[in-house]
Amino acid sequence: MELFDPETVRTRYGLSPYRQMPAERSFAWVGELFSWTAHHYPEAPVLARAVFAALVAGYTTGLFGGYGTDEEPLHQAADAFIQALAGWLPPAPDDDLPFSYGPGWRRLSPEETTAILTMVEVFLFVDPGVALGRALHAADHLDPPEAMRRREALARVRAYLAANPPDISP
Repeated sequence: MELFDPETVRTRYGLSPYRQMPAERSFAWVGELFSWTAHHYPEAPVLARAVFAALVAGYTTGLFGGYGTDEEPLHQAADAFIQALAGWLPPAPDDDLPFSYGPGWRRLSPEETTAILTMVEVFLFVDPGVALGRALHAADHLDPPEAMRRREALARVRAYLAANPPDISP
């Protein structure tokens, strides 16, 4: 599932041109995104930088996994956070079922992509609690049904973090 607008991701992070084959661009972009994080967030734990690279490349190209972070609580929490911001309902912490797409799943606009990427950077490189607080505040400005769904999705992310605190030691 290609969620993020690829041109927005490419220009925001200075990635190589969009390639023909999804696997080719995904593998290249994971490395380039990891390098970008090392330059812009040098004090961030390696795990946070690797999770960022894997998820941003995955949600841009539709190719996920195989980068060694998938089972890490930080990866799963950040993945659920992206799902929540995209309007999907991530699984509850004790639920093995996959997330449910929100109404009208689609690729995000450049503006939506930029907004979510900004929040993901805060989540992984500043503090998940700060990112959740900002996302909850932003939910106040949505239509009531969407706001309620967004709050439920973000509550699931918060519950997951409480039940599975990520180890992000350097």
